[in-house]
Formats: sequence, structure tokens, C-alpha cells
Amino acid sequence: MTIEQANQSAQPMSDAQASQLAQILSVQQEQLKALQEQTERVVGAIQVLQQRSGAQDVAINAITMSFGEMVGLLVKIALASIPAAIILFILFGIASAVLGGILAAMFRAAF
Repeated sequence: MTIEQANQSAQPMSDAQASQLAQILSVQQEQLKALQEQTERVVGAIQVLQQRSGAQDVAINAITMSFGEMVGLLVKIALASIPAAIILFILFGIASAVLGGILAAMFRAAF
């Protein structure tokens, strides 16, 4: 189909269709304006939050703790480290078994 055939087969747009397209265009422009305003509000709120959070520094000057509280804290730390030690022990055992199997197979093949 040539361009001339396409132009001849195209029907002119009626006034009703033109007015509908104009209404759709105006609604879309209103929606774009609303989205732009909403985006500006969100950006402003983010900037305010960044200013608030960026200016706060934390400094610990002194800790006052009795000997009993210190012992209690250290016991809690020791108890909390037990699961981590178990997990590391299991991972080390698996790695040792895999490497041991590989080395055993290599030595059997070599000798």
C-alpha cells in the first residue's frame, strides 16, 4: 500500500472525535500536573528527612557499670557466641571432609 492509497482510505476525523481527543488531552495534562505536584512534595519530604538524619552524630563519653553487671554482660556474650561456634565447627568439618576426600583420591591415584 502506498502513501497515497493510505491517505485516500483514511477518513477525516469528525468533530465529536476531535472533541473527545481534546477532553482526553486535558484530563491527561491535569493528571500530569497532579503527579508533578505529588513528586515535588515527596522530594521535599525526603530532603527534610535527609537533613534531620545527617546532622546527628553519636558519641559515648563514659559507661558506668558495676563489676557484677560487667560479669553478667560477659556471660551473655559468651552464651550468645555458642551457636556461632557450632555453625563454624560444622562448616569446618564439612570443608575438612571434602578436602580430605579429594586429597585421599589424589594420593590413591598417585601411588
